[in-house]
Amino acid sequence: MNTAVSQMMIVLNHFETLDKVPAKSFAIFLALLAPFAPHLAAELAEERGISLDTWPEADKTKLQSAVVRVAVQINGKVRATIELLASVGEEEVLAAARADENVQKWLALGKEARAVYVPGKVINFVVR
Repeated sequence: MNTAVSQMMIVLNHFETLDKVPAKSFAIFLALLAPFAPHLAAELAEERGISLDTWPEADKTKLQSAVVRVAVQINGKVRATIELLASVGEEEVLAAARADENVQKWLALGKEARAVYVPGKVINFVVR
């Protein structure tokens, strides 16, 4: 909740720098404010003739990142992070991790017993 309120304060601060706040932006802001301060949002919406009956629709194409950051662990300790396209397969991810200079240094300390990949999150190399 604190993060949401903080982000709304950032938007308000931005609105203060504008000569005129676009009506659509203000309406969306009021709709987002309503769950946190329903009486205030309703009063402001009524004053401006804005309906709070509809909730803004999320653009699902903007919710997914094309690039993911994957942590690379050696025996459970993070030794590097790599950025990859989200659509890359496991073999390509493992190859990219093995190509990282810092990972190579740690892999050289022993023999790679196995590699575990949690898609989009982490790679763990078990070295013995």
